[in-house]
Amino acid sequence: ERGRMNRRRVKDAVRTTAKGLFAAADVFATRAPGPRILIYHQIEAGLGRQMEVTESAFRDQLEWVQHNGTVVDLETAVDVKPGTDTSDTFVITFDDGYVDMYERAWPLLAQSGLPFVLYLTTDPVESQRSLTPGGKAEPLTWAQIGEMLESGLMTLGAHTHEHRDLRTLDSREIETESERSNELIEQRTGTTPQHFAYPWGHWFKT
Repeated sequence: ERGRMNRRRVKDAVRTTAKGLFAAADVFATRAPGPRILIYHQIEAGLGRQMEVTESAFRDQLEWVQHNGTVVDLETAVDVKPGTDTSDTFVITFDDGYVDMYERAWPLLAQSGLPFVLYLTTDPVESQRSLTPGGKAEPLTWAQIGEMLESGLMTLGAHTHEHRDLRTLDSREIETESERSNELIEQRTGTTPQHFAYPWGHWFKT
């Protein structure tokens, strides 16, 4: 247990250092073309993880992007002519499907009429098991997902069934993860996912 905690501290320190270096580099980097994809996970869940932001920070970020560019859906962001500068275009995305996203982010998005993408991991929604042991990471319900879909603001994408690292699976297991996710989304919402996000950000096997 102590070894696990030490490894986690080391990983957190590395991430923090890397973020600081990248932020410093951004000051001197040439502005790159292309839309800005904002990736969120949890909003003020109380877990203290790096993928979590406070509700006030999320509200401030929404205000900033609206004053400094245009928030569009993913299809609009990618359906542009080659050479078009879309660096002031923003796409808001959420991974996994935590209930705090519905409770804290969704009201702000609905009030502002901002489109967003939810990349949904389906097993936690179907089973209603916490996405993280120990609670504070409860999943959305299909009713909540349906409400957001009906607004026309949300695009629903797939994020596998159990959020497993695809690099560690064989081809049959990968197909099961993908197909089961798509099947459940179609059955429960009537929507066929057109987009997919790899779990953990890993898109190839090593």
